[in-house]
Amino acid sequence: MVDETLIQISPKKELRRKVQAPIPVIRLDEESYVASFDGSAPVKRGGGAYSAILWKLPKWTVIKAKSAYAEDLTVNEAEYHGLLLRLDLLSTVDHKRVVVCGDSNLVIRQVRGEIDCKAPGLILLRQKALDRLKDWPDLELVRVKRDWNGNADSLVSGALQRQCGVEIDSNV
Repeated sequence: MVDETLIQISPKKELRRKVQAPIPVIRLDEESYVASFDGSAPVKRGGGAYSAILWKLPKWTVIKAKSAYAEDLTVNEAEYHGLLLRLDLLSTVDHKRVVVCGDSNLVIRQVRGEIDCKAPGLILLRQKALDRLKDWPDLELVRVKRDWNGNADSLVSGALQRQCGVEIDSNV
């Protein structure tokens, strides 16, 4: 009896809509870039770290990699800072096609416009990212599994442990 009453008064849940992004296709002879980013902020400490790596295809040559540490970041703010750092790395290369990979479902979907950005701390970061993405007409944002973002995650983990970042420049 109680179960039937609860069913009648409880709001009906809508099925979650799954947005399927197209998988990027890159030709073997295509000169383009793949950039990945990540961010992390432990709950117990006030600081967070973020990173970005830029590869040049077709040989997967690391062009640049960078991580940084900042106080008072949430995990989502750290992820956005990773995306912005990735845009910093791209500012020094020619404007070819770029595939951007990250494991943050929230950041990727907010920047794509698939979900709303409501947190005040993220709204400004999202707008900064959107403003800077306008410079790259041939750019794709792809959410990848955390396991596939291991290089960027490793840079973040090191920056969290040291509470400072690193910068790698291959001069290619």
